[in-house]
Amino acid sequence: MNDEQLLRERLGEIDVPPSGLGMDQVLAAGFRRVRRRRIATVAGTAALTVAVLAVTPALLPADREPDGKVQVGPVLATKAPSTEAAPSCRPALTLPVPKGAGPIDLAAVDPTGRHIVGNGSKGQDFVPFAWNDGKVDRIQPFAASVEMFDVNSSGTALGRADDGKGGLETFFRYRKGKVTPLSMPAGRWQTNGWPQINTAGDIIATAQPADSSAGRGAVILLWPAGRTTPEKLPLPKDAAAHDVADNGTIAGILRDRPNDTSVAYVWDRAGKGRALETPPGVSSGAYAISSNGAWATGGLWPEDQDPSAALWNVATGKLVAQFGQAPGHRINSGGLVITMDGTLFRDGKPVTLVNGATAVADTGLVTGTTSHNYQC
Repeated sequence: MNDEQLLRERLGEIDVPPSGLGMDQVLAAGFRRVRRRRIATVAGTAALTVAVLAVTPALLPADREPDGKVQVGPVLATKAPSTEAAPSCRPALTLPVPKGAGPIDLAAVDPTGRHIVGNGSKGQDFVPFAWNDGKVDRIQPFAASVEMFDVNSSGTALGRADDGKGGLETFFRYRKGKVTPLSMPAGRWQTNGWPQINTAGDIIATAQPADSSAGRGAVILLWPAGRTTPEKLPLPKDAAAHDVADNGTIAGILRDRPNDTSVAYVWDRAGKGRALETPPGVSSGAYAISSNGAWATGGLWPEDQDPSAALWNVATGKLVAQFGQAPGHRINSGGLVITMDGTLFRDGKPVTLVNGATAVADTGLVTGTTSHNYQC
C-alpha cells in the first residue's frame, strides 16, 4: 500500500467539515503526515527511533468563564500551556523490531509513555505490533488485515480487523496476548474516523450504515470498560465523536447540513454538550481531547482557504490558538499538539524533531520515524 493509497483510505474515514474542500485539497494538507509515518529501516539496525521533549511543558492556572458555566464532565486539570519558548528535544528510546518485520507505522502511545502500538504491512493489509515497557509484542494476526488504533495506560490496546475483501469490520481489545472481539449493533456498519480508548478502558467510535457516506445516519457507540456490547449514546443527529477523555468528556463535530457547515463540540455521555469557540464564517471540528479533559485539538476550515490546527480550552470553550497548515489530531495534557502533517506544536509554535511526529504522551514522549532528521 503506497503513501497516497494509505492516505486516501484514512481520509475517507475522517469526518471532514463540509467547508467546500475537495478530497484533493484535503489530500494535499495531509500527505506529508503519511510520508513521515512510513518508517524506513535504520541502516545497520532493526529499530524505530522515538524522540522525547527534554522539558515537560509547565502548566499555569486557566481562565474561567465569567458566567460560571460548568464544563462537561468533572473539573480536572484546566491549566494553560506555558508561554516559554518551545523546548529542544533529544533522541530518547529505541524500540526493537522483529527480524523481517519491514517498515512500521507507530500509531499511538499511552499517556504514561510505557505502551506503544503500530502497524506494518503485507501487501495491502496491515500487520499489528505492540510495545510494553520497551519490549516488542508481535501480535499474531487473526484476520487478513489487523490494524492498531490506540492504547491506554494499562496496556489495553484497541484495533480493527477485516477479511481484506471489503467485508464487515471487527473491533477488538488486545491485552497481554489476548484478543477480545467487540460486537456491533445489528445491521451493517462502517466506522467514521478511528475509535479511541481512555484510561478506564472505555472505547468511543462513530459508525454509519455501510451504504451511507459523510456521516449520514451515524450513531455514537461506547463500549464501557470490560464490556463487549456497545451502548448507543444520545448525541444529536449529525454528530460525530472522535475521542473520549478520562472524565468521560467526548470531543467531536456537529454538522449543520442545511448550511453546509460544522462546529467543534464536546458532550458528556448523556448527550449534554456545547460548542467550542469558532470564528465567524469558519467550519471547525475537534479530533482529539487530552487524557485529563483539559484541552482539545482539531481543525479550522475557513471558506476557500487551507485548514489550520486549533487548540481549545475545554473548560471555557475558548479558542486558545490556531496554527499550522493541517488539523490537529493528537494532544497531551500539557497542550502539545501533533497535526496531521506530522508536525509537533507547543503554544502554537512548531517544535523541530529528529523525526516527524505521530503521537504524544503526557510525559512528553513523542513517537516518530527514522525517515526524517531535524535539528532540535
